[in-house]
Amino acid sequence: MKNTGFTHIHVHSCYSIGESVLKIEDLVSGCKKLGYHSVALTDRDNLYGAIKFYFYALEHGVKPIIGCELGFEEGYLVLLVKDEKGFSNLISLVSKKNSGDEIKYDDLFKNKEGLIVLSGFEDSKVLSLIKDDRLEELERHLSYMKENLEDDFYVEINCNASSKIRAFMHILEGISEYLKINTVLTNNVKYLISPHYKLLDAYRCVIRGEKYYDEEREKVENDQEFLKSADVMSEAGFENAYKTAREIDWKCNLMLRKKDLVPDYNLPDGFESSSEYIRYLTSKNIEKLYSEKDREKATERLNYELGVIKKLQYCDYFLLVWDIIRFAREKNITVGGGRGSAVSSIVAYLLEITEIDPLEHDLIFERFLNPGREELPDIDIDVSSEKREKLLSYIRQRFGKDKVASIISFGTFKSALAIREIGKTLEIPDVTIEQILASLNRSRTIADNMKKNPEFKRLSDKSGDVRKVLIGAQKLEGIVRNTSLHAAGLIIYPQRLQGNIPYNSDESKLISQWDKDSIENLGILKIDVLSLRTLSTIDNILKNIRKKDLKIDYDDPEVYEMISKGRTAGIFQLETSNMTRHAILLKPVKFSELCALTALVRPGARDNFELFLKNRASGDYRWKKIKPLKKILDSTYGVIIYQEQVMEIAKDIAGFSLSEADNFRKAMTKKDIYIMKEMEERFLSGANKNHFEEEMAKELFKDISRFAGYGFNKAHAVAYCALSYKCAFLKKRFPNEFYTEILNQDIDRIEKTEKIVREMREQGVNVLAPDLLRSKSRFSKTQKGIRFSFSGIKGIGTTNAKILESFVKGTNKKIESWDEFLFKAKGAGISEKIIKALVFSGALDRFNCSRKYMIDNMGASLDYNSLFSEQVEEDKTGEFDDAYLREKEKEYTGLIFSRDVIDDFSITIRLLSEESLGEASRITTRILWLCGIIREFEEEEFSEQILKRMTIEDYSSDLKILVEPELINGLKKEEVVCVKVEYSDYGYRLLDIRTIREAFADERLKLIIHIDEVQVIENLRDIFDIHPGNHQVIIIAEAGNKDIKVESEHNVEISEIILEEIEELIGIENMQLRFVEDD
Repeated sequence: MKNTGFTHIHVHSCYSIGESVLKIEDLVSGCKKLGYHSVALTDRDNLYGAIKFYFYALEHGVKPIIGCELGFEEGYLVLLVKDEKGFSNLISLVSKKNSGDEIKYDDLFKNKEGLIVLSGFEDSKVLSLIKDDRLEELERHLSYMKENLEDDFYVEINCNASSKIRAFMHILEGISEYLKINTVLTNNVKYLISPHYKLLDAYRCVIRGEKYYDEEREKVENDQEFLKSADVMSEAGFENAYKTAREIDWKCNLMLRKKDLVPDYNLPDGFESSSEYIRYLTSKNIEKLYSEKDREKATERLNYELGVIKKLQYCDYFLLVWDIIRFAREKNITVGGGRGSAVSSIVAYLLEITEIDPLEHDLIFERFLNPGREELPDIDIDVSSEKREKLLSYIRQRFGKDKVASIISFGTFKSALAIREIGKTLEIPDVTIEQILASLNRSRTIADNMKKNPEFKRLSDKSGDVRKVLIGAQKLEGIVRNTSLHAAGLIIYPQRLQGNIPYNSDESKLISQWDKDSIENLGILKIDVLSLRTLSTIDNILKNIRKKDLKIDYDDPEVYEMISKGRTAGIFQLETSNMTRHAILLKPVKFSELCALTALVRPGARDNFELFLKNRASGDYRWKKIKPLKKILDSTYGVIIYQEQVMEIAKDIAGFSLSEADNFRKAMTKKDIYIMKEMEERFLSGANKNHFEEEMAKELFKDISRFAGYGFNKAHAVAYCALSYKCAFLKKRFPNEFYTEILNQDIDRIEKTEKIVREMREQGVNVLAPDLLRSKSRFSKTQKGIRFSFSGIKGIGTTNAKILESFVKGTNKKIESWDEFLFKAKGAGISEKIIKALVFSGALDRFNCSRKYMIDNMGASLDYNSLFSEQVEEDKTGEFDDAYLREKEKEYTGLIFSRDVIDDFSITIRLLSEESLGEASRITTRILWLCGIIREFEEEEFSEQILKRMTIEDYSSDLKILVEPELINGLKKEEVVCVKVEYSDYGYRLLDIRTIREAFADERLKLIIHIDEVQVIENLRDIFDIHPGNHQVIIIAEAGNKDIKVESEHNVEISEIILEEIEELIGIENMQLRFVEDD
């Protein structure tokens, strides 16, 4: 790269939100391409991108100069950093500016050391004075700045092509020369190349919510604010100003280094050092947490860990986290039992930072803190979502409000959002945008979609509108669009943030202007305090059952059975459809298998999952006869699932230290071919020294290479599963309290409520319909079941639900009639929209008026006297048809509380279905007979053939089935049907269908009954005698250790009536209905 002798020192990146479209990566690569050895970043009023820019530029061989275009009361100036003192002063000025305070030139003069100041261009006092032809005042201003800033003040000459601005610049150059003030040439860079001014224009429209073709808006018309070459800059005609840029470059030599910045912990009296205090705290808990037989091993591990922590000078860090956790527990703020690799530390366990015993679960300390890699450990704190702010307030008060800050994060345009926003500003029809998004693979960039997604490419080639959107959106990808708060991150700094970390001030808290990555690059202590709703759920359940210190049995077979059946709604990390499906396949029966499930259900780990099942079933695996490997792999049936297993193999087979083994683990995970080759040689050499056969060692290394890329952190798995199991245990043992709480978690999400309620009904937990006088704003547990909430009704929402609850309470729950309710509700300001929602949900059925009557009369005007006067009797019984009522109930609550057609065949549906629809959705390997009510028909196009999707529903779930139209001719919605289906690439496909009445008429339908008491047969015969018909009954009687099949001499007429009578006698679990072909 040639040295041009020029440096751009007034440059905006896209961190000047709304003002630039220049990404830092593009700025640096542009500089290299143009031969610049250095460049400055001077974003407007912030240092958001400063650290990212600094390290990225250094890494790519460009000298970074940090600066800022900063707004003072008198006008904007450009400030550039010469050294560490200048950086500190710039940070102070930027922080003050972003704390709601005006800053003046006097503030600059007090903090001028280490700073270079340019007179500025846009919104500067200099440009304002020259435009207004106030040249004498301009001279006085420049002299004043020179007097206060001396040789570090430069007059900025902008390289602009407009004749008017150029004329201004020549005047400015002349005055500066007269006053003996140096000038410097800049270009106020905002985009990489000249044509990108149109992109900046579109970007500003997006940020401001404007339309691109609106003639009234302020447009970007200057196409000269790009990264110009040195040759183009030199041709501007300001020779002295051009040369001065290099002089400024020489002056700026900021050196930033990563250093671990952990505050000293304030020790109590009697302790000389943090290492002494941490030893005291951990040693006193050995007896409390370990039995006598385990204490020696625990003490040995403790001494080792404390030695490493002391050597790396992290004792204060552990004490700081301990202090936060201690406060939380003292104040009944629920915190998690540990997250991530921190649970691998016995020090964290003995400090009660975590609740996972690393010895019990064979967790490796070096996976958490490697003595060979000096980097800050990472201990995350999970806290109840309802009490997180209380804990954050303590942290600010305990360590100093001026030393603690939340961490900023930046939203950038991803492919889908860029397409949507560019489409909106270009006023492209919504249907076109939805077409583009439907074919977009959102995990790829737009450029990758164009290369690897044929459908996406075809769409682009076919439409000019699509091409227009994609051209703009592709350029917009990766550009910063907004700022927000990091979900969990918190900085705790050793000194005041003022002058050390730039911040924005938001009410009572400070927010770092540097994001998580920038903070970590500087070695600043970051602690993640994560809001975890699951902890609030557990906390509330324990309060409701009044067992705060409930002991969890981690070996409860009924809990594992529930998980294995897929009853996972509301269980932390197990409730996703993917995890549920794999839980059914794996059927964990102990905690170690639950941990394995968590690790195996990950992209790319499918082969490992199948091998795990195969090896568990056979009880054998490849490496079982090699003693060291058997010890490591027995718990996972010979499959390398965890990163810790890779480390243990490297240690026990190849003789690595655990610190070296952790480096080995990292290298294997990255799959770098050169590092892998080097590691293989080391591994084979070590295995040879430990007397393992070379061929065996080579095969083992291949296995490690294959599995390690998908290896999961065992500490993560154990920590996550401890929380998952706790949820599952509470769900099994306290179902009413559990379901009430998880319904309240997603109180306004009808689709989630529907899924949970279906599972509840399968489990026998009753859901009571909404009722004006009995419902509350939240779901509530009653003796009869769980009462539906006001908030759960569509269109009401949390705030209105609370108003409704207060309204009912204010009437002493005494509202006798529809008219009285309507009068009082309108008086209380309850809107017709809410009344309509209450009507259709069934919450007002207690008034003995039809829902149609109430809907038709919502607008009635009532006065107080009319409630008590004699009124003409009205017909209040005329009702909507049943199907419409059910449709509206479902729309407003996600459920159907009124009697449904499906209720007329509830036993038949259960008996005819080989699986419930909820279970069937997880089965893809066999043909099934299923039963349910038709809810919907939708047309779909497949290879130019029009097919339909039919949705059927039972008490557990719904299922979409692909059908050929001729198979369902004459069928209507709300009919109960029996279907024969098989799974295909497009989901379930219909093979056969019949209505429930057709099924009853089919003589191949047989009733199968299981009995274990002979005397029951007489009672059954009585039932058979009064229901004669053409359906055969098969009785299977238990005799000793085998079943005897008996074909009854009775043929019966199968109907819901006879099935109800038989169920009452022997229970539905002893009955089946099956279509049986004659032999």
